[in-house]
Amino acid sequence: NKARNDKVLDWVRLSEVGRRTVLAHEILHLVFEHLSTPRSFHPQIANIAKDAVINRCLQQDSAFSMDELPVGCVYPTRDQTGFTVGQGKDQQTFTFKDFPNMDWLPIYQEMMKQLEQKSQGSRAKLEELIKALGKSNPMDGDTEGDGRSEDDPSLQQEANRFRISVQNAADNAVKQKGT
Repeated sequence: NKARNDKVLDWVRLSEVGRRTVLAHEILHLVFEHLSTPRSFHPQIANIAKDAVINRCLQQDSAFSMDELPVGCVYPTRDQTGFTVGQGKDQQTFTFKDFPNMDWLPIYQEMMKQLEQKSQGSRAKLEELIKALGKSNPMDGDTEGDGRSEDDPSLQQEANRFRISVQNAADNAVKQKGT
């Protein structure tokens, strides 16, 4: 698969800090429990909102480099009032009154409000804007979701099993390292 090979080559070309940044980004999706998106949400916009939270955290830590992430991904603005996504003529900027919030849901809601304003009430134009944003984000992963609500008991059980597995893996790593 050519696309998969290109991603592997991109990984190989990343510097050490670039690899650390991409790994931290993906791990933070797990830490922040970004494991599902309710079916009623637009998955691309939800993913961008989640990425905005994560990349804002990474930008504030000198151990990571936002410059190492793919061009066009979700970049927090320098003044911390929002973020951009995409590049060139497809780049869009979203600004927020209360961006420091670490929850992706208010960011999603504000993005949808801003996109609805840009679409001027046209559902077709709104879908077009959302589709373009999803395509312009190079770190847009598997955003389809499984349609379960975050209140679904089976999802909560799955999340609990995952937390236990991660904790066990961390405990074993500490024991093996001896610290």
